Amino acid sequence: MEPGRGRGASRRSGAIFLALVSATNVVVWLEPIARSRVAGDLASSSEIRVGLLSCLLAVGLDMTAWVFGRRPRAHGPENPKARRYGLQLSILSAALNLGLAAAILFRAPHFTGPGALLTMVAAVWYLVLLPLQIAAAYWSGRGTLLERRRTVATAT
Repeated sequence: MEPGRGRGASRRSGAIFLALVSATNVVVWLEPIARSRVAGDLASSSEIRVGLLSCLLAVGLDMTAWVFGRRPRAHGPENPKARRYGLQLSILSAALNLGLAAAILFRAPHFTGPGALLTMVAAVWYLVLLPLQIAAAYWSGRGTLLERRRTVATAT
């Protein structure tokens, strides 16, 4: 084991990147709701529910993918770069989430009609960002599994 790294270090870093992605999800989903409040409109309760439930769905799917990534496989080669892939996909996902939030912030006045902005956010988020987050969580889980196997192998 490397000096300065505890047994749970790989699990903590995976959880930290999942938390990073989850935090940027909240920014994306609450930006249209906050935008309507600033404009003087009240966001409907269905818009608030869609935003909050989408964030909870993402957390649930990310945690499930991370756990499935950690499950040992009896067959198939291990990918020694899984941890790096998970990190890169997590950072990409967080950057795209913040990019979508910036696009909402600067382009929101051009979307008119009730729910037009929320529909655009939902389409981009569910079709692009959520699958990317799930892949990042899965690869992060695979990386922590490989780290655990290395630690056990060097200890014996």
